[in-house]
Amino acid sequence: MTFLRSGRETIRMENKQTAGHLSALLTIIVWGTTFISTKILLADFQPVEILFFRFVMGLFILLLVCPHRLTGTTPGQEVTLRPPVSVEFACTTCWKI
Repeated sequence: MTFLRSGRETIRMENKQTAGHLSALLTIIVWGTTFISTKILLADFQPVEILFFRFVMGLFILLLVCPHRLTGTTPGQEVTLRPPVSVEFACTTCWKI
């Protein structure tokens, strides 16, 4: 309950709520424009190319947002996670060919 918190805690809670609302709004805007941009890009690119570019752009955005490695993982554990992701990507791209 807000009325039991101190003034400083209430401000922090409101800042987190505002940040959450702004990130949700940004997500809605980006998600909504992908349909329009995909329709426009299909005039010049193959669907596989669009899929690849979206995958790469998503990877770079995730690296910018969260650049640190996961704690508690070793390179060996990360390698075991790669085959399912690469198989899924290959199946998705091969399905369109």
